[in-house]
Amino acid sequence: MVSPHREILEPLTQYIAQLHDRSPDVTLTVVIPEVFADTLWQKILHAPIEKRLRKALRRIPGVVVTSMPIHLRKA
Repeated sequence: MVSPHREILEPLTQYIAQLHDRSPDVTLTVVIPEVFADTLWQKILHAPIEKRLRKALRRIPGVVVTSMPIHLRKA
């Protein structure tokens, strides 16, 4: 069972849409971390949400989405 308190996609897209509604003449830039993990447990822990988030934000006008690569070190 998925906890609603762990949901990220819906609340974040709603918040960004509200920001755009308040200032429609402003272009919002959202930076999404693109995690590069070396170990299996890091890959599992940092499940890729980037593609889903990028797809959801693409529907909001006035929003620019960019990625920032983050390389995790082996622990």
